[in-house]
This record gives sequence, C-alpha cells and structure tokens, in this order.
Amino acid sequence: MTPPAAGPAVPPPAAGLATPTPPPPPALLAAWLGAEVAELAPAGAEPWPGAGCRTWRVTLADARRFKLRRLRAVADGGVVSTLLREFAASGAAGAARFAGVVDQRGDLLLEEWIDGEPLPDPPPDALLAEAGDLLGRLHAHGRAPGARRADLVPTAAHRASIERQLGDLRAAGALSAATAGRLREAGRAWDPRETEAGVTHRDLCADNLLVGRDGHLVVIDNETMLTGPLDFDLARSDYRWPLAPEQRACFLRAYAAHRDPCTEPAAARFWRLRALTLSACFRLRQAGLAAAAVPLAALRQMDAERQAGEPAAGP
Repeated sequence: MTPPAAGPAVPPPAAGLATPTPPPPPALLAAWLGAEVAELAPAGAEPWPGAGCRTWRVTLADARRFKLRRLRAVADGGVVSTLLREFAASGAAGAARFAGVVDQRGDLLLEEWIDGEPLPDPPPDALLAEAGDLLGRLHAHGRAPGARRADLVPTAAHRASIERQLGDLRAAGALSAATAGRLREAGRAWDPRETEAGVTHRDLCADNLLVGRDGHLVVIDNETMLTGPLDFDLARSDYRWPLAPEQRACFLRAYAAHRDPCTEPAAARFWRLRALTLSACFRLRQAGLAAAAVPLAALRQMDAERQAGEPAAGP
C-alpha cells in the first residue's frame, strides 16, 4: 500500500487571492472532441464570490455531453483516472456509481456527464445509507480478501501538516497564537500514530451526490481521489456534509458493513483537526478571511471544547 499523501507545505495564506479561471476556447474543444461545441456553460456555482468556475458542461453538435474540469495540478488527472479504472476493474458492487474520466489534455479533465437531481434536503434515510455504503465500498477496495482492516501507515506527516498549517493561520492573523498553540498540542495528544490507508474520495458530500434516473446515487466530482488515510476521508466528509446525529448514524451504519469506522475519540478529533486546518488554509489562501470563516470557527470551537474538557464533534 502506498503511504498516504500528506500534501505539500501550504504557503502563507495571505499571499494573494486566486485569479478566476477562464473557460477553454471552443475551438480547442472541437479539435479535441471531433465535433463543434453547441454549448459551453458553467456546471457549478462559484465556491466563493469572484472565484470563477473550474467546471463546465460541454454539449457538442452531435448531442454528446461531458463535464469538463480545469485541474489545479495536471498530475491529479492521472491519479484519479487510475484509481477509478482499478476500482471499476475490481468488479466491486457500487463502482459503477462513481462518475468516470473520459480523457485528459494537460490540465483539462473530461468526465462523464451525469443526468440527475440534487440530493434532497434533508436526505431520506435510504439515500444516507446508500452514500455510506458507497464510501465504505470505496474504502474497502484493495484490501486483502476477508480482511476488516487495511494496511497501517504512520501519521507523522499528517501531524506535521497540521502544525505547519496552524502556523500559517497564526501568521496570517486568522487564529490567535494562543489558540494555534493549544491546537498544536492537542494534535500531538490526539495523534493515533498509525492509521488505515486506502483509496479516499476526499470530498463525499451532498454537493457531489446526484440522484440518478433509477433513483440511486451517483458520486460526481471525483477529481480529488487519492490514496490516503481512511479516517481522514470520514472526517472530511463529516466537515463538508454536516448531518444531524441520527443522520450521521444512519450513514455510518451502512459504511460499517464494509469497514469499522473510527470510534476512538482522540483519533477522530485528530482527523477532524487535519480536515479543518487544511480547509482553512486553502480557503484563506484562495479567497481571504471571509471564505475561511466556517473552518476557522470550527477550529476555535475545538479549542474551546478541549479547554472545557468536552469532546469536539466528529465522525
């Protein structure tokens, strides 16, 4: 098993805001896809005002339709394509419910276009269970037959990333020195030292789930897939998809049919801290303090709850 990617060092988040991403020229797409472009339209909302769009719906004159994405790193496309192809080739039930990659040219990734409806809010239990089942099947992929646990890998690189990102947030004035310091010490205390690694989605949430024509879920926007810590993926999903306790329990019951979720409170808090520091730094670097308000508030809540001797919410 390949060790989980801890991610590159995050540069100081106050260095400047990201430039909105322009769509590719229709002529380039026509030459690539072998047909004239009938429509090129944004396929999703801006993550924050002024950020621009990185995904487009491409409708060709021959009626074919695709989702087009401009990647942040060219290498990401190859990783995602390989992981999705291996998952599909395994014959695992549910693999076909993950939208696939069609082709890649440079930083442009061409994906299947999925016709479907957004996940209802609140989602019914049947769809919550289906989402948990799909993530559980993904996490179980590549594991030895009959095994309930995946390979264990060290967490030291992730603890170092947490500490580096807390330092960046302190330097940018997003967190006080006292809060950043206490969270750094908390991360050291909560670190499980080892964790299960496997294929992770890294963004399983309501925004990336559609209800297909057959009434079942399809997982879209799979461009962030990597090999990494499975409990981090659960923590990331919990942060990105806030659910009521009974809804999260429904999700986890279905997930647990394929893998035992993290039940050790300290380890769960460690991975939540990892998810929050990563998100806060990314949003602060891309769009400034306002865009990072949610993860920063959650970090301050973790600090306050630890000081009060209460457990922080987590997966």
